[in-house]
Amino acid sequence: WLLPVNALGTDGESVQVVARAVDTAGNVSPLSAPTMVVFDTTGPLITISESLASGAGSVTDGSGVASLQVSLDGGLSYQDALRSGDAWSFDYGLWTGSPPVGVLTVRAVDVHGNVSQAVAPTEQASYGYKVFVPLAFR
Repeated sequence: WLLPVNALGTDGESVQVVARAVDTAGNVSPLSAPTMVVFDTTGPLITISESLASGAGSVTDGSGVASLQVSLDGGLSYQDALRSGDAWSFDYGLWTGSPPVGVLTVRAVDVHGNVSQAVAPTEQASYGYKVFVPLAFR
């Protein structure tokens, strides 16, 4: 059997589900044992509060954050950020990837695999930055 559910915008919400069967003659089965289902279609919420001298901010998610990584080379490589509760930080002196491109990219993944990204400049400049993100066409 299949039951379509609109879970758009849910973030770690638990719902107790029970099922029963009804045949064409109207006979009804007893209810099944309750099962907890978690709806989560939303990636973590990332904030960047410091991006010029080092990276810092917060990350939250209704289901829990599995990982948080930063990139200084435009997403060619990522390194784990330090996390303490909802706070995260990254010392740019620890960067080991390709040369920095002037933009901090922060990528977080929740425990169900939903991914979010945020970007911020890492240098004071009078010109704009162009940040290119991948596009998916269906």
